[in-house]
Amino acid sequence: MPLPEEPPAPRPGPTALRVAAHALWIGPVTTAVALTIGSTLVVATDHDPDFPGVMGALWLTAIALVVGLPISLLCSGAAGLAAGGVARALCGARAPLAVSALVGGLAATAAVGLPLVVLTTWPLGVPVLAICAVTGALSVLVAGRRQATRPHAPDDVATPRRGGVWLAAATTAGLATWTALLWSWVENGFALEPTELCASRLGVTESRTVYVGGQGFPPRSWCLAGDRVERLGTPWLAVVTVGLLVAGVGCALIWLVRRFGLARGASGRWAFGLVLAAVGVLGGWWALATDAAEPPAQARAQAAERDAQADTAEAEAAAAARIPAPGATSSPSPTPAPAPVSLDLARAELAVLQAQAQDVGGPSLLWQQPMAITEAPCADVVGGPGTALELYGRFTTRDLATASDNVDFLLITQANEDVAEAIVRAWNGGGVDGVDVMRGEYWLTPEATSTVASAHVGFDQGVGEVRVTTACAVSESGRPR
Repeated sequence: MPLPEEPPAPRPGPTALRVAAHALWIGPVTTAVALTIGSTLVVATDHDPDFPGVMGALWLTAIALVVGLPISLLCSGAAGLAAGGVARALCGARAPLAVSALVGGLAATAAVGLPLVVLTTWPLGVPVLAICAVTGALSVLVAGRRQATRPHAPDDVATPRRGGVWLAAATTAGLATWTALLWSWVENGFALEPTELCASRLGVTESRTVYVGGQGFPPRSWCLAGDRVERLGTPWLAVVTVGLLVAGVGCALIWLVRRFGLARGASGRWAFGLVLAAVGVLGGWWALATDAAEPPAQARAQAAERDAQADTAEAEAAAAARIPAPGATSSPSPTPAPAPVSLDLARAELAVLQAQAQDVGGPSLLWQQPMAITEAPCADVVGGPGTALELYGRFTTRDLATASDNVDFLLITQANEDVAEAIVRAWNGGGVDGVDVMRGEYWLTPEATSTVASAHVGFDQGVGEVRVTTACAVSESGRPR
């Protein structure tokens, strides 16, 4: 009597690698859908006439997808590995596929979504968590359904193709190289205002700076002013980029040799070993050359020339200011001497300006040099002894030494520029009418003041600087009777 056939044992869930393979296309598609929906909602709810319309938002979405594709692929692959591994380990073979998909979505969110939220702000982190959850759940679901339609194989363990691990390693290294190149592109000022960035970094006017960008591969950039040279970007990023690229080339060569059996026999293995060694040596030499690169001599000469031209222009402007206007006589008719400036009134007006500047910055503004009023002897309008008052202080929204990279440094200086403009508006009745603005710095006579001779709100190497000087004043007891 034949024994009844035992039902086949339930197959375990799909492997983590199969789930990751599906995540590589599900993740970018989910990201594209999320970006399209988000940009459409922003356009539909925004009434700013300067904001781009629907087509503009879609173009920005397409650009973001192309630029961020390597990052999306890396994160999607990591989410798929986490989802597949955890779902297979916890759910086993008997759990419903929907439960496995739910567990995979939670695992992808915890392993990839939460670390990404730490690197971003919370409003942006919400869609990031959703994309990771959807990618992990759908990848487990699709991989499980495709496995159910295939003929049963023992243990459902597919034999990988020869060298598949090396191909995956080469692909990962290529994506990481692309990501490093994009980050280097941002850090080197290509997506920013390089001249303004160089002026802020070197603490000089833009007319004295020379920006040298896009030199070599990986791209390297420098800011030059006179004999000063400062390299942009993270110092080790170019070396890491070269290392990733060389590693990807090495993995690709190993895959080709294993896939097509090119290195057969002892002599073939020796030849292939020499090729890999040559790739490593050339990569190391390339990395060292990248780290030791210097700006071209032509750029140095241009920086020196621009510095000399700026010195000449400033000297000519100062000389022109000393030349009397056409038609002016050498002995103008005498005019009545103006009344002396009150020292008490000058103190009161500077105190008001100091309070307004401090109120604008708020308690979070860092005053590297607290605002203070100092005195200096001077000669008043009639030649008698007097006192000139000066209000001076230095501020920054955050210590520039804490900047993590060039982009962070630029964000701090831009925040300092916003505070400077707010101070000027507070002193000038809420606007900038009548204020002289040159290269982002302000010269004005504050409204409702009669003793201030000059007021300047500018920057010294990115740090805000406030300087207000009064006319020569005398105390009430020193006034002539």
